[in-house]
Amino acid sequence: MNATKETRTEDIQDVLTAARATADGEDFVSRSRSADWLLDALNATDIPVVRDEIKEVLPDFSHGQIVKAEEFVAAIDRISMAAMLASASE
Repeated sequence: MNATKETRTEDIQDVLTAARATADGEDFVSRSRSADWLLDALNATDIPVVRDEIKEVLPDFSHGQIVKAEEFVAAIDRISMAAMLASASE
C-alpha cells in the first residue's frame, strides 16, 4: 500500500473512530449529529466504494430527532468495513 492510500484509509478511520466514540454508552444519539459525522466521513475520503457506502446510509440519519445508538454504530461499522476492504484490495 502506498502512503497516499494509507493516509486516505487512516483519515476515514480516524473520523469513524471519533464518531463511534460519541455513541459509546448511549442508548440514543442525535440524528443531526449523526448526519454531521457521516458528512465528515464523506469529506474525509475519496475512495469511491466508501463514499457510496456513506451515501447509502446517510438518508437513515437525515430526518427526526434521535436514533438508536446501536443503529448509528452499525452504520459506522459498515463504512469502516468498506474502507478496510477497499484498502486491502488496492
